Amino acid sequence: MELSSSKQPQHSLRGGLPPWKERRLKEVMRSQLSCKLPLERLAMESGLSIRHLTRVFKQSTGCTPHRYLLGLRLERARELLLSPVIRLNDIAIACGFNDQSHFTRVFGAVEKMSPGTWRRLHSPAGASTA
Repeated sequence: MELSSSKQPQHSLRGGLPPWKERRLKEVMRSQLSCKLPLERLAMESGLSIRHLTRVFKQSTGCTPHRYLLGLRLERARELLLSPVIRLNDIAIACGFNDQSHFTRVFGAVEKMSPGTWRRLHSPAGASTA
């Protein structure tokens, strides 16, 4: 979930993450999509307190670590939904949601349609096995 360059906050001398720390945290998030990723882990990776990490991450990216991670999970889910043979439950688990119901609620809140409907509209095959 990269923000476009026109919307991306500028790093100032007074706050935000150094670019290398931001890249590292995003790398950790991408590699842990299917796992629980507590803020404590991200704070440890960055060498910052949870409170400070949350503040400077938002300053650098425009969203909280949780919101950024959620965006990455939904991005990956959309990629997986393009394959009609992967079950919705398997996509939910692969993307770090508790279960298919949780995935459907979150996906629906963002996309304004269910994952199954999104799949039918976007899948080249136009079929769903879930």
